[in-house]
Amino acid sequence: MQNLERAVQIMDREELDGIIASSLPNLLYLSGFWDANSFVFPYDTTRNAVASKNNLSQPILIVGQGDLDLTTDLENISDTVGIGAFSRYISDDVELTPSELLLKTRAIDLEGERNQVDALCKTIQMAGLSGRVGLDQQGINFKIEDLRAKLPNLEIVSASKVFSEIRMIKTASEIAKLKAAVLVTEESLLGGINQLKEGTSEWELERNIRMEMVSRDAIPTFVQVKFGRNGGFEQRARHDVLLKQGDTIWVDLGCMLDGYCSDIARTFSIGQPTDKVQTIYDALLAGETAALEFSRPGVTAKDVFNTTIESVREAGLPDYYKQHVGHGIGVETYDPPLLSPNDDTVLEANMVLDIEPPIYVLGLGAFHV
Repeated sequence: MQNLERAVQIMDREELDGIIASSLPNLLYLSGFWDANSFVFPYDTTRNAVASKNNLSQPILIVGQGDLDLTTDLENISDTVGIGAFSRYISDDVELTPSELLLKTRAIDLEGERNQVDALCKTIQMAGLSGRVGLDQQGINFKIEDLRAKLPNLEIVSASKVFSEIRMIKTASEIAKLKAAVLVTEESLLGGINQLKEGTSEWELERNIRMEMVSRDAIPTFVQVKFGRNGGFEQRARHDVLLKQGDTIWVDLGCMLDGYCSDIARTFSIGQPTDKVQTIYDALLAGETAALEFSRPGVTAKDVFNTTIESVREAGLPDYYKQHVGHGIGVETYDPPLLSPNDDTVLEANMVLDIEPPIYVLGLGAFHV
């Protein structure tokens, strides 16, 4: 999945001999590893992927001993290092499968390191790293000074922004995964909308959409639903706000499918919308359309922002403003760049952008394309 050519170019520019992923999105990107325990223990990070510039496609993975079973089907890692302890046993008089033998080698035959710093020291030596190494500092729960103290001959620098820059340009495989995630999101949204009737609560619609996502093997990341004027007031679905004739329906939603994220928004109307509502929606749609037509390699993120804002204003909302009108998307819902007035990032081919001008009006509702 990784854009290895871009990664090498950026690492050359930053004079990095190796790179270490720590946060779950970067770990997924570099190694393919995904860990549900990250949601159960969000502050107890014991995961890293360590790779040299010359062998980015085969990193060494560091995980807790209890998570080593999640590594046996990862083809793009060269080795593993465990942390801590986890009890596993072998049944007598059976022949182990290849995957079981691999887990035995990684998780039973070898003891885990005492802590993450020790595991990193061992893994860095295994990877043959020297010189200057970039560490993704998002998600670590140890002091970087402790690692530097144990590896005095290694220059360790922050690399979180390096990962973000690498991930901005997607491979064909990544784009295919993003398209699949969008398709599931659209299908799930329509599946929920098609169950609507007067008297349905905001919470019921949110729940039904989430169930539609799960039925399509996706993980709901966020589903926000608002009816009528309640959309201008808050983004939390309520049990006591019921759908009635004349309401607008605002839905902002996304999921994760096979590690990649989606983020879409739609506005519906129960019955013919008022002229005021139609004018607002048409103006937002004009901004969306103008931004899509304008976006191309060579323009900047802030150019897209300005085009979107100006087009919405010209189409009927002269006072319209939003802090940003979109963002990149990938293994995280928010990848760089941010389509904001201060982002000078130049757009490149194979960036994937979410362009989304919304408006929230107290006493009227929420509207979003």
